[in-house]
Amino acid sequence: MNIFHDLRNPVFVMKGCLHNISAENSTQKRYKELAETRLAQLEKMVEDLFLAEKLETGQLLLCEEHVFLPNLMRTVADSARISASVNISVSLFIETECFVWGDSLRLLQAFQNLTENALSHLPQNGQLTISLRQEENHAVCLFTDNGSGIPTEDLPHIFERYYTSASSRKNTATGLGLSIANELIRLHGGTISVQSKPQYGTTFTVIIPCTTPPHDLEEAFRWE
Repeated sequence: MNIFHDLRNPVFVMKGCLHNISAENSTQKRYKELAETRLAQLEKMVEDLFLAEKLETGQLLLCEEHVFLPNLMRTVADSARISASVNISVSLFIETECFVWGDSLRLLQAFQNLTENALSHLPQNGQLTISLRQEENHAVCLFTDNGSGIPTEDLPHIFERYYTSASSRKNTATGLGLSIANELIRLHGGTISVQSKPQYGTTFTVIIPCTTPPHDLEEAFRWE
C-alpha cells in the first residue's frame, strides 16, 4: 500500500505533463506516443498493486447490483478490439440473456484482465473468441485464443500472485492480472478454470451464479 501511494503521485504528474506537451514533428509525436504507452503500462501496474493489497487484506468492498451480463460482455469485447493490434480478430457470441448479482466494474476488470492476457500472447492474424451461454442457473463465459498457449508446468501456478511464466515475461507481465481476475470472480461466488495446449491456444472458463431479473429493468441497466 505504501508503494502504491509513493508511485501514484509522480505517475499522475507525468501523465498531466505529457498531456500538455505538443508534438511539433513526426519524431516528437512518436516519442510522445511511446512515453504515453509506457506510462499507461506503469499506471496499470500501480493500480494492480493497490487492488492486490485490497484483496489480500479483505478490504475491497463490492458495489453489488443486478448486472445484465450480455451488455457487460459486449463492453469487454469492444475494449478488446480497441486494445488489439490491427491484425487481431475479436469475436463475440452471446447465447443467453441473464443477470448476475455483483459489482459490474469489478467483473469488467476481471474479464478485461483475461482478454489482455490473451491479446498479449496472440500471433499475427490471431483470434480471440468471447462467448456467453447459460447452463442451468449459472452463466458460463469463455475466453478462447489461438495463441502460444501455456506450458504444462505453468498451468498449476498461473493464478498465483506475482507468478509469471517465461513466455509472459517478454510481455511486461506483473503476475497480478490473472490472480486479480481469479480473486474477483471468487468474490462473486464464481470460479475460473483454464485449458491450454502449447502452440494451439488457451481457453479460460468463468462460471458465475445467475440471479433472477430485477423488477425494475431500467435500474439494472443504469451503469451502461
